[in-house]
Amino acid sequence: SFDPNPPFFAPAGVPDTPLSEYDAVIVSALGYIDGGFTYKNSIPRQGLIAEFDPKPNEEVSNLITPAVFQEIMQEGFLRHTGFMFLKQLSESYSGQIIVQPFPYISDYVLEREDWALRQFYSDYKGANRFMVETRGIVLEKICERYGATLLPMPATDVAEQGFTPRNLMNDNDGL
Repeated sequence: SFDPNPPFFAPAGVPDTPLSEYDAVIVSALGYIDGGFTYKNSIPRQGLIAEFDPKPNEEVSNLITPAVFQEIMQEGFLRHTGFMFLKQLSESYSGQIIVQPFPYISDYVLEREDWALRQFYSDYKGANRFMVETRGIVLEKICERYGATLLPMPATDVAEQGFTPRNLMNDNDGL
């Protein structure tokens, strides 16, 4: 289920503490690209990249270059509420801002025929790797723009694959 108005939670005293009192602020889970097999993120639906052998599908048909996809990703991120918050935070807070990227999706999606990238590309693993690598480039640019420190993705062996091991994720959506 989805709660459109989740309850706010903060430890006692936190809502009354001025932002200037904090040594650092961590903004978590920025850079959501792929909705796995449950959610439809608009970024991969803006165009198909020829290098990953696009498949005919009912959602996306126009071809774009990798460079255009990177621009689409960056503009999509900048319209996301998490990135708007990052911008506002950078304008009003002089302490350290740390950005934790959105995690890799679960390798469980590789088994799912309804995973969007699998429906869009014959080389869906390559498309995912490209999107994950491009996300890193775009996040670095945005963090630099706002004076934030981007945390690296954990586990180098996981990064090479671009997927989080299934046992660390929830199977209901792959995210």
